Amino acid sequence: MRPKLSELCDINPQDLRTLPYEDAVLCIITKLKASKVKLVDELMDYADRLHKDYDYLSTLNWKIQYLDRTIESRTQDYEEMINE
Repeated sequence: MRPKLSELCDINPQDLRTLPYEDAVLCIITKLKASKVKLVDELMDYADRLHKDYDYLSTLNWKIQYLDRTIESRTQDYEEMINE
C-alpha cells in the first residue's frame, strides 16, 4: 500500500492550500528531501546496531525508495511547470 504524503514527511495539506501552486510544489519537494535525509540517517544508525530487525529495515528502505521516486517525479513536474 502506498504511503500518504503526510506519512512520509511533515506536511499539512491545509498549509499548502494557502501557497501559490509553484511554491507548494517546491515546499513538498524540500520536505520530501529532508524526510529522506532523516530516514537515511535513521537507517544507517539502525543498521549499525547488532540487533537488526529485518521488517523495520525493509520498511525504512521501502520508504526511501518511494521518496526517491516521488522527489524525482515532483522535481520533474516542477521543472516542466517553470519552463513553460
